[in-house]
Amino acid sequence: MKVGDLVRRSSGILKAYDKEGNLKPQIRSKEVGVIIAIRESDPFSPVNFTKMIGVGVDVLWANGKLQENYASKGLEVISESR
Repeated sequence: MKVGDLVRRSSGILKAYDKEGNLKPQIRSKEVGVIIAIRESDPFSPVNFTKMIGVGVDVLWANGKLQENYASKGLEVISESR
């Protein structure tokens, strides 16, 4: 994942379960955004936490909303930048 990649939200971090304990089907997001910055990982955060969510990235969504410090593992790359 790098600056300029087109991304969309994925279900890479959280899984949803029904009352019987079965995994619910995940709805694929249609909203597309572009990564505009990648943040350094915090040296004081636990190693397991960083492995779980990845690094923080800033995403500019197609609707114009800027989302800062979004978990990289919660995104799916749909088109890599050159």
